[in-house]
Amino acid sequence: MAEKRDSIRFRKRLRLRFGKDSPTTLAYTEDLSLSGLFVKSPSVLQPRNRLFIELELPDGEMVAMEGVIMWAKRVPLTLIHRVNKSGMGIRILKLTSGQPSYVKYVEELQNSRQRSTQT
Repeated sequence: MAEKRDSIRFRKRLRLRFGKDSPTTLAYTEDLSLSGLFVKSPSVLQPRNRLFIELELPDGEMVAMEGVIMWAKRVPLTLIHRVNKSGMGIRILKLTSGQPSYVKYVEELQNSRQRSTQT
């Protein structure tokens, strides 16, 4: 299957909150990029819904964003640790706060990957 993404995803587990009206449900990322992220959660919403997300960077800074659910896979809570990709694929529509910090963080991940492949 051909890759549809326009940017490279980086495997990172960061804490976040999400919701349709406000970010209330706790979850974690599995991967992220400048254009999207995967939210690992047993609580999933239907594709095409807009979400409000507050993402906590490793230094504790909060990044607020709006996104749209591109796909979702619901798995029973008892199986969530055994099944791959239980959650939602999100396309970031807009970073509403913390944009410079988020962009810097993703660029650092990219630079780190490039350095590790050069050695």
